[in-house]
Amino acid sequence: TVIRAIDRKPVRVLRSTMDSIPFQKSHQFTSSELMKSLTRGKIIQASTMKDRWPEALEGRIPERIYKARKTLGLDIREHRDIKAALKFWSSWLSLIAERLATTRLDDREQSIQKRKWALRCRLMSRKLNTLLKLSLFNEVQDSRQPVYSTQIYQRMPLYGQFLTIYNNFQQGIANIVGDFLQVPLARTYDLYEVWTFLRLTHAATILFPDTAFNPDILFAANGRTITVSPGATCFDFGGQLRLCFQRTYKEFWVEEDGKGTYSRYMRPDFAIEVSNEAATNGPKILIILDAKYRVETGLNEALSSIHMYKDALVQMEGDTYDSVKKIVTGAYLLTPDLYTINAGWKNLKMPARLFHPEYRSNFRFGAVTMQPGIKDEEVVSLLRMIIADCTGENKSKTE
Repeated sequence: TVIRAIDRKPVRVLRSTMDSIPFQKSHQFTSSELMKSLTRGKIIQASTMKDRWPEALEGRIPERIYKARKTLGLDIREHRDIKAALKFWSSWLSLIAERLATTRLDDREQSIQKRKWALRCRLMSRKLNTLLKLSLFNEVQDSRQPVYSTQIYQRMPLYGQFLTIYNNFQQGIANIVGDFLQVPLARTYDLYEVWTFLRLTHAATILFPDTAFNPDILFAANGRTITVSPGATCFDFGGQLRLCFQRTYKEFWVEEDGKGTYSRYMRPDFAIEVSNEAATNGPKILIILDAKYRVETGLNEALSSIHMYKDALVQMEGDTYDSVKKIVTGAYLLTPDLYTINAGWKNLKMPARLFHPEYRSNFRFGAVTMQPGIKDEEVVSLLRMIIADCTGENKSKTE
């Protein structure tokens, strides 16, 4: 929409264009144009001009007269920026569509989503290619140069909107790097998920020491580069706690242990299974944690995911489907957001209510804070608190 609006009212720049006209067809010219033509072009002899021409020239005339002409042009830096960006985005989307189309996945739901996104990327690529056919770009040269804020971007609202769109798009696909982590800025939430898993894993080793625990599968070394890639990983800690990262739950009648969903595949960020020794109620409990790099009202929108996990993960305990029961004891959001609780949970508005200790222990549902810079003992305390909420220890202490 922005580019089509620019096409309707583009910025034009007054440029000087040099026309080359045969001497015989040039009916009038100035003395400066004559001097320029004599110095830059071919000179010929015309005997018929001796009487009409200054004697010093001896009948010599320029073959062509060069005349300057002022024109309004569209070939400006900003239009070259737009054209280069459209070409780059279009080719990038086309490449992504091709990769999605040729990648094979065993997960049925992911395969469906992959096909949808391949189609979307192709359609978006075609739309961008269509924009390149606008009259705006007929005179614009092809060039790739750094895009920075110019006077036109600052003073013309439409051009400023394009610059904003360009910057947002680049943040989504460019390698904006830190000291050692090559993570695109727009995928900070991925980094938060991995960081949270590593901190929870370390806390679990402190809370449930196990000499057999080996975290090597989390890391891959290549020369001086260390890559952190947990993938779908599960760790056991002394037979008391099992921590899984992005475990996929399929239909419960397909899963070997009978624990799964009764609808579609689900993949929570973290699944914690606590054994009989840690649970006071006897059977093993399942806690779902969802890492969300969001704050304030953004947390309200994230609640649907943990509601879904709490309701849809089940296990059949008998021989009939009447015996299908929910298996999630507690579900919590992990977030960098922080709230100071100074009232009863019934008097708090969302999302502050999610952080209230009584609310969490009563409903085994809510949110806990994990901010960068948190100490190991604080993560251990957080993990112990979540387990205590779901085993009923915190509630019994309150009573």
